[in-house]
Amino acid sequence: MELITDPDRLVLFLSGLEGERTSADRRHSPLDEDTSDKNAHRSDRTARVLDALARLLVHDTDAQPRQVFAVALVPPSLTRESAQVIISENSEVTEVAKNHARDILQGLYGARQLVDNQFPGGDSRPPKLLLPPFIPIDSEDAVQRKLANIETAIVRHSWSKMVKRFRKADRHLAFFEVSAAILAPDQPERLSSLKAEHGWPSDAGFLKEFDRLRRGLQALHQELSKSVQDGQVQRVRVVLVLVDATTKALKASMPEVFDMCAAYYPAVSATPTPRVDFNHWIGKVLSTRADYLQLQRIIFSPALHSLLTERIEVTSTVQEPKTADALITTDELRDALSGNVNVGDKVLGEYLRKRFKHQKGDRVRVPGRVHCECSVLAELDRIWRAGDTVIPHVGVSKPPCAFCAEYFAAYRTATEHDVTTTRGTRGDTVLDPWRCPTLEDEAADENVRVELSARLRVLLRRKVETFASSVASLTTTASDDLSSPLDELAADALEQLVGI
Repeated sequence: MELITDPDRLVLFLSGLEGERTSADRRHSPLDEDTSDKNAHRSDRTARVLDALARLLVHDTDAQPRQVFAVALVPPSLTRESAQVIISENSEVTEVAKNHARDILQGLYGARQLVDNQFPGGDSRPPKLLLPPFIPIDSEDAVQRKLANIETAIVRHSWSKMVKRFRKADRHLAFFEVSAAILAPDQPERLSSLKAEHGWPSDAGFLKEFDRLRRGLQALHQELSKSVQDGQVQRVRVVLVLVDATTKALKASMPEVFDMCAAYYPAVSATPTPRVDFNHWIGKVLSTRADYLQLQRIIFSPALHSLLTERIEVTSTVQEPKTADALITTDELRDALSGNVNVGDKVLGEYLRKRFKHQKGDRVRVPGRVHCECSVLAELDRIWRAGDTVIPHVGVSKPPCAFCAEYFAAYRTATEHDVTTTRGTRGDTVLDPWRCPTLEDEAADENVRVELSARLRVLLRRKVETFASSVASLTTTASDDLSSPLDELAADALEQLVGI
């Protein structure tokens, strides 16, 4: 059994303690920043397409409840006839996912070819090709029919995930309950005051639109309760268009409509409940359609379309280093800190006991699994060093953890190759095993590991020092308590007194 490497050791000591966000300053995506450069705009659009594709690959939520995907795109070049899509998953990449990615992109390529045939020589979106909100599956227009088939395949593939998003934490039931109360004939004083506070429009048209949204969501609930069949998929496509359009219309009239629903819900709920974020929920409900519309832009954008070819090569990449041994002793922790921390062994021991409270002994085994976005980055690096052009983004279905974000930052610093994840980082220090990826170029790999270790060591010092301060604070607070400590005999007596 090999010993764990330095970056993996630092991550092991850093990960999993509650309430920590090691990368809070990098939680937001660089895509949120204003960019006026034309190439940056194209890069942003490509990044959004990659994110949408990664999210639309999620499908098997029963077998893999936390399924996560990362994708990258290598465009055609003088040495590469076909565009290449690189996919990684937090488990083995299935043929279902690879085939779905290929079908989507080849379908979009085919749709663009139909556009070019109808409007030869045009570099911008033809004015006659404005698409209707809903495209029937049997549309007479060849381009529209192609797009309807792509969206149908996407809804069918995403069905399981759509159901999970719709029903998560019973938010759909909460919305049905609060919307019924809002639409009821009698208007309680609480609702009237909230309407005044949030600026509820007085016209009857707004109330009619709100009722349409409620009925649309109820219809979606009804369809998602069934298994996937063609007729239901088409009905879901229709309802998603309706819910999307109605949501936008309501927000245009009253931007805080869902905030008001959330504020009113505790007053109508039969059981005490925390505040429900209906804005977040409705965004999740509509996310499959939003991601499809993002991909649809490929056929209208010459810059994006040039990234694809008639034949799409789809490859998967997974890195699984060998399981490694790690020591979890105070000496090992102090060595990881490089000694530059003014904390005693007692506090370091407390830190280890809290971090590894379910672990027996002073040695742990760390499984070998590199997170999917880091596996994709390692593959992109290999292709880039071979002389091919790569799109410098990795699309992800969920924002990366703090450690993946630190690895990407270390990679950019050490290699001067500006590859980013498209969604920033959610900033948490995961409990799942995290292993450092390996680059094929040994010198580059060593440089990245050195840079990563330096970054992680700074974070570990901060974390240990924060922990030490909290321990000192607890000790100071405890010293103000004049009560004597409760020994075992006294505890037994108290238990007998209350009969437990």
